[in-house]
Amino acid sequence: MKKLLNLSLGLGLLLGITTFGTSCNKKGDWNCKCTVNGNEETYTIHDKKRKDAEAECNKNGSVLGVDYSCKIKYL
Repeated sequence: MKKLLNLSLGLGLLLGITTFGTSCNKKGDWNCKCTVNGNEETYTIHDKKRKDAEAECNKNGSVLGVDYSCKIKYL
């Protein structure tokens, strides 16, 4: 009984780590929300991993000398 419990806990832990570790690497759609001088604009980035979507969302941090900030959110 004790071995079965340990095996179940071990498999559950392994499944949890595997799921958590790959969840940020999945492709999907992302909202990119940018703020410039108090004005917000949101657009969608399709079928990208988080890292690639962040790079696309933040590819320009300044336009004509005006700085802006952008954040992404998984849809």
